[in-house]
Amino acid sequence: GRAHDRVSQRSCPLYFCDNHLKIAAFNSRFLIVKVATPYLRCLVVAAHAPHTGNDEEVIRDWWDTLHEAIPGSLREWPIILLSDANATVGATTSRHIGGYQSAREEPKSEAFEAFISQHDVWLPATFEECQSGQGATWTHTSGSSRRIDYVGLPLSWNYQKCTSWVSETIDPTIVRADHS
Repeated sequence: GRAHDRVSQRSCPLYFCDNHLKIAAFNSRFLIVKVATPYLRCLVVAAHAPHTGNDEEVIRDWWDTLHEAIPGSLREWPIILLSDANATVGATTSRHIGGYQSAREEPKSEAFEAFISQHDVWLPATFEECQSGQGATWTHTSGSSRRIDYVGLPLSWNYQKCTSWVSETIDPTIVRADHS
């Protein structure tokens, strides 16, 4: 069985030890953590992509840089992606991206879509059977809102059930609503 299958079969608590987590790469806009335990092996990638006011080339180069930052020996590891992607998706669906609460197609989202496809990640919030409630995660000063933040999970893992939602209880202590 897979590592996460073994986790659910254990009767004793499982913990992360300091030596289970190692920073594999980082800069001011991303953090890649290698998680290597007896029961779980994956990368956790926290990413803050450039906003859509940037040129497509800047955005594409950023996602390429993030890919290149993943050490070659870890590129086949499953990835949990925690991203402020500054991208809307769902106009074009795949096994990685569903059409639930989709947004219009944006060329500036293509690099993000390519990254998740390249790393075999799926976005549960884009699938109706997973998303609970509204999916918008960002509110513009005009009051309009969009879903631009995502949790991505490895397609290679077996899921009995997966539920995603936008938390209304997280308090980021900001002056006005922005990301949910």
